[in-house]
Amino acid sequence: MEGFTLESLLLEVLDKLGPKQFSLPKKSTSQVLVYLMHQIHAGLYKGPCSARVFFTDFKKGFDLVDLMNQARCSFYTDFVNNNSSDQGKLFRAEKSCLFLKTKINR
Repeated sequence: MEGFTLESLLLEVLDKLGPKQFSLPKKSTSQVLVYLMHQIHAGLYKGPCSARVFFTDFKKGFDLVDLMNQARCSFYTDFVNNNSSDQGKLFRAEKSCLFLKTKINR
């Protein structure tokens, strides 16, 4: 689904993006770094000023969502397996989860 959505969106916005939009297929991090360094050097060359730069890589930043989902799934599986003989406990846990979800969505 993600790939299909991404392709559709890219087709809609690709012609509206400027040449300095680097987070696209076939554009490398090196290209944006060269451009950024050029801009910094040009600014520093003009006169007394300084530049502070912070670089970060978010490529793996979204992996945390998958890890949280895996941990949650593992917890629920273990909880159900460890309490399968106590249906009352399972129903109370389900009711608590549903109540909490309803409360959060309000």
